[in-house]
Amino acid sequence: MKKAKRVQAVSIIGGADGPTSVFLVGRKSGAKPSLKQRVEQYLYKRKKARVKRSITASSHTLEETCQYMIKRYAAREVPKKNRKYQQEYHSLRESMILREKPELLGEAGKLQKPKAMDEASLREFWAQMEKRSELIKALPDDMFPMDIWLYQIHLRERGELFVTIEKTRGILACSYSGSKKAMKALKLIVRDISLYYGVTEKDIREKTERYQSLVTTLSS
Repeated sequence: MKKAKRVQAVSIIGGADGPTSVFLVGRKSGAKPSLKQRVEQYLYKRKKARVKRSITASSHTLEETCQYMIKRYAAREVPKKNRKYQQEYHSLRESMILREKPELLGEAGKLQKPKAMDEASLREFWAQMEKRSELIKALPDDMFPMDIWLYQIHLRERGELFVTIEKTRGILACSYSGSKKAMKALKLIVRDISLYYGVTEKDIREKTERYQSLVTTLSS
């Protein structure tokens, strides 16, 4: 019996005023990095420095970027009633509310950190997070309006890419998954879309979130 091909996934989020985050999983707090990790960090820093030197001002609007994806990659708009759209909408809206308007949640927006790492404490903390998420979903759209669009790009090599666009804040977020072969192709597509969206002279000069997001994408 043949082994099933491993499916991988990557998410990148960034924008003119949006967050750009890098998460390192599997390393204990305070633990000394291994030789392999130190070498990888060194090589990443060198690559990031080269990327920064290579970036030049060349930008397009989100509307132009959407049309580019449609023409070049046959991207399809995901209907707003679609389950995937709803997941992306609520995820991005929650992130933006916690970043920009946490006062809308009152005391419910302040999570109590787990006192210990035992199962009971972690379950309690998770319950707090779920309660906060439900409160955010219940907030009327007009209290925190967002203009979110979701596009899907599908590859024959068992892979798909979702591009979330938030037009009022200039956010372009990508998440993709698939076979090992598909992941390589999807990574190139994400780089191409990110370069097309690009940055302005002001973004480069002021090191904006849009600029930092492009650096992160090209360095990955």
